[in-house]
Amino acid sequence: NGYPAIRKKDATTFYEVLSAGKSMQLLKWKHKKVEEINNYGGPVQSKYSLVQEFFIFDPNENKLLELGNSVSLKLLTKKLPEYTDKILEYSSAHKLNLKKDEDLIRLFSFLEKTK
Repeated sequence: NGYPAIRKKDATTFYEVLSAGKSMQLLKWKHKKVEEINNYGGPVQSKYSLVQEFFIFDPNENKLLELGNSVSLKLLTKKLPEYTDKILEYSSAHKLNLKKDEDLIRLFSFLEKTK
């Protein structure tokens, strides 16, 4: 916690730090969402789903960039235009699957080393 506020999240919100670099950090926020389902003539049922969102924290500007619940190359190049060439170069050389946290961590570690 201790990161700047964004949308309904404030400084007390806890994030999982996936990549802790000096120029940027990759954060993941997750929680369970409860949905009540009312069936006609039946009992109320609860449905639980895991919700997760990714963020990039820039410690130099003390700013959070929202990536949303799924990360794509197009989104990363839009949010980090100064890293576009490096992102595309690394993704083509390593066949990244950005739905896996491990691949995102590897990409952000590479970007941190090239800064």
